[in-house]
Order: sequence, then C-alpha cells, then structure tokens
Amino acid sequence: MRLDEHKVIIFDLGGTLYEPAGEFCGIIRRFLGEIGIVIEESMTDEDLSQIVAESAESWLEEYMLSEGVGQYWEPPREIWVEYDKRFLSALGIEGNLDHLAHEYQKRWDALIHGLTANLLPNVKESLERLQEAGFRLAIASNRFTDPSDYFERDGIADFFETVEYTQIPGYRKPSPYMLLKVASTMKVNPRLCIYVGNIVQYDVVAAERADMTSVLLSWVDAEEVDKAPSTTHIFEHIDDFVDAVTG
Repeated sequence: MRLDEHKVIIFDLGGTLYEPAGEFCGIIRRFLGEIGIVIEESMTDEDLSQIVAESAESWLEEYMLSEGVGQYWEPPREIWVEYDKRFLSALGIEGNLDHLAHEYQKRWDALIHGLTANLLPNVKESLERLQEAGFRLAIASNRFTDPSDYFERDGIADFFETVEYTQIPGYRKPSPYMLLKVASTMKVNPRLCIYVGNIVQYDVVAAERADMTSVLLSWVDAEEVDKAPSTTHIFEHIDDFVDAVTG
C-alpha cells in the first residue's frame, strides 16, 4: 500500500513533533555534584545508564506491575524519592540516603517544573497540510503526563482526534497497545494507519506489532536508520514525510 492510501497518521512526540529531552546522564552528573556526590571519572554514561536501569528502573517496573497501576498512572513524589534512594545506593553512596534522595529529587522536581517542550520547525504547517490532504491525525507517546497542555499552547490541539500516552510497562511502546487503542477509538483498521517516530526499538517495533506502516524520522539520530527493518519508510524531517504523502 502506498503511503498516500492510508487514512490515519499517528505521531510520537519527542524527536518527532517536539525537540527531544535534554541529555539524561549529564543532568544526573550535575545534580549529583550539587548534593556533594562525586562519581568516578572512569564511569561512562553507558555505565551510569546501566546502574539506573538495573537499580531504580527495574524496581519501578516491578512496582508498577505488582500494584497493577493503570495506563495513566503517574508516580507520586514519594515513589520518585524511593527510586532515587535505590539509584544512590547502587552507586555505593553511604550516609543519610533519605536526605540525599530528597535533595536530589528537589532538583528533578525543579527541572521538570521548568521544562517547556519546544515544537519543531514546520510542524504546525506540516500538520495543516496533512489535514487538508484528508488524513486523520492522532498521538501515541511514551510519557507519564498528558501532553495536551503543550498542544493548546502551540495551537495544534485541534489537529488530533485522539491522544494516547503512558509510561506503564505492558501499555507503553514497543507494546502495540496505544497504537491499537488509537485505531479502535477512530474506528479504522490498523493496516490503514501510519505510525511516525524516531526510535526503532520503540516506535518502529510498536508499529510492526500493531500491523501498521512504520515511518522513521532520522534527524535526531542518523544511526537509527541502520537499525530499521527494510519495510520502514525513512525520512529525515517531518516536512520530507509530508511531501511524500501529499505529493
């Protein structure tokens, strides 16, 4: 099926319609330094990410599954403090972990409170072109919080018929759950849907599992192109994709 024969286009957010989030490991190192924790210079970002994944992330995953939280659950602050304590403990930090975790989390709270997601250039115009060409549009994004406020601020809320989001294992990508829920809500066969994202292991895999056509935008990380299966349609920016589907 040609791209222009599809009925629905579903978008990811970070790295697709909005600028991606900041550099994770750099933020961690800065916040640790601010609370008086210096990690070994030999520890690479890959090492740091692995420690986070094997301590805090694995605990949070188990917690969410054991508690049976729903799709739109968001961790309260006490959960994030426990997450931080497990990460700090895995780093080998000794002392008053409760105090250190609260101080560390204060910095994350302030950062998140001040974050403003920035819409990428040409996105609004691209969405207008797609809508004018007869495509129906939607969102499916891995995140804990509803992104609708950003859409209202940026004047793009009216483009989307439905918005799905979650960061809960089993619901989030690469599970096809959100994508299939969008198709069901819009009463469209999944095979008539395109999913547009920027990370193969989440976005392309979810699209394939949902039996949708996958589109990869490569501008954030060109190395993702080499990871994509041959069935993936690859474009550098959203406007290149829009040119292809609207002629």
